[in-house]
Amino acid sequence: MHMCLSYATSRSEQQPSPKYHHERNHSTSSTSDHALEYRTNWVLQVKLLTNRFFKNNYRDYSNTLGSLLQAVVLGLIVMGIFWQLSNSISDIENRNGLLYIVISIEYYITTIILVERFCTELKVFDREIQDNMYHTSAYLTAYILSSMPIILLQPLFYAIPIYYGCNLRHGVQYTLMFIAVNIILTIIVNGMVWMCVSISRDFTLASLLANTNFTFISLTAGYLVNYHDIPVYVQWVRYLSFCSYSYRILMSTEYSDRVIPGCASSNPADCTQYDGNYILETQDIGVHDYTTPWIGLVVLAVCYYSIAYINLYYIRFPVSGIVGSDCSSSEGDSIEYTGDMGHAESNKDCEQGGAVEQQQHSSSASDALLSSDTEYCRSNVTISISNVYLYVHTAKSHVDTVLGDTSSSTCLLYTSDAADDM
Repeated sequence: MHMCLSYATSRSEQQPSPKYHHERNHSTSSTSDHALEYRTNWVLQVKLLTNRFFKNNYRDYSNTLGSLLQAVVLGLIVMGIFWQLSNSISDIENRNGLLYIVISIEYYITTIILVERFCTELKVFDREIQDNMYHTSAYLTAYILSSMPIILLQPLFYAIPIYYGCNLRHGVQYTLMFIAVNIILTIIVNGMVWMCVSISRDFTLASLLANTNFTFISLTAGYLVNYHDIPVYVQWVRYLSFCSYSYRILMSTEYSDRVIPGCASSNPADCTQYDGNYILETQDIGVHDYTTPWIGLVVLAVCYYSIAYINLYYIRFPVSGIVGSDCSSSEGDSIEYTGDMGHAESNKDCEQGGAVEQQQHSSSASDALLSSDTEYCRSNVTISISNVYLYVHTAKSHVDTVLGDTSSSTCLLYTSDAADDM
């Protein structure tokens, strides 16, 4: 049996397409979603999207479990390297290095992982936002809410083994401060990656932006180069560095008003290196330096997510991949399938107005099944099938409406309720 099928997909009046539907290009689009109407309110959009993201995270075992496993493994590795630090001068310096590693290495790895993940997931966002399915703010809010379990669990699995295995300062309040810093760092890194991916969906460019950002931020944390030794033309970076703020908090938590036991001399002048406040002074960090760094971390988190939202709201990217059935280019895209059962070729071409046509490959001319002034996206498909039974199920009332006379439907559509052999 040989059969040629030409069909069209209509944008019905009940499902209007967005104004910018045919304006897809690599440049920014001036059309924003505030001028468009939505079928549901913002709260319901957030609820539905959050539910969808929760299900995706639950079903995506590789990403979810991989993120937690990566945090546990890295935490155990760091714990093994700095196992049970003593109170000697060398271990005090090692403790400073540990605190710097805590706020840098894990979040650099997280940055690379999130860039790859967000680049993939935003392809769906680009398709759905051009179809006017939800607000940009609803999408971003729902994603943040659905990511909270991972954002809270990942720092716990990473921080707790390090804190107790490396013999850091004892006390519940110090432990909670250590964990809180790691949680806010996870939130900030997610926001930074959102900002980078909102600028470019290409993994190469987005990872370049994220790596460059993280490099300057980590180098100005205050450990590798002391704050007052940083050149003037680079000092301003420390005020944008979440590594700098978090390092200051951890150092203040570890050393403020603390005298580390271990000095063998009875002369207090010989034991200044064991004085926690003196250690903070040499690092250009204040005693109980908490308020300013915490404000800086919160402001950075808000800024990263705000910039990401603005980019997602105003910058439109062309849809990549086969996500929908519509055509987005004036040039036809050809798809060819070959196999033992047959051969199919498809040439896409968007037109204003259209018809659903059906014709038999052997002879008869095509009969128009549907026509109107509605916009259609029509695809011509040639299908060749050998030794295969083709069953078509359709409602009789629908065929009567479309064709009028059902007796003329001899190629594909049948008026009978049961399936017939072709």
